[in-house]
Amino acid sequence: MALCASFEGDGKVTLRNQVSPDVCVATRHGHFGLVVELPPPMPVRQKKISRWKLAVGSSIGAALGAFLLGLLLVTMLVKVKKKARMDELERRAYEEEALQVSMVGHTRAPIASGTRTTPTIEHDYTPFAS
Repeated sequence: MALCASFEGDGKVTLRNQVSPDVCVATRHGHFGLVVELPPPMPVRQKKISRWKLAVGSSIGAALGAFLLGLLLVTMLVKVKKKARMDELERRAYEEEALQVSMVGHTRAPIASGTRTTPTIEHDYTPFAS
């Protein structure tokens, strides 16, 4: 059975019986609604999982988790080894350089050695005539 509900401005709710099915009478302006009682919920039947199914499912889940964790560790190990190899190659390349390397700020820059040949003018040409 449904009831008529009127909601007033001060928060008060008034419930009245219906005049006829799905019809409510209102004597003033406002907010109205039908209030119905829900039927009681159907009892949910608990399905019991057998112990062997639980054990098999847990074992498969644990094996899958261990496999994924191992895969992650192998990937991380390969990445670390690759970075170490690249660092070693870079270190060797810097040690065997013909040019000396100097630090300029946080950047390595090649510099020429002091035993460099001095430039000489091949012709007696002077670019500026005085």
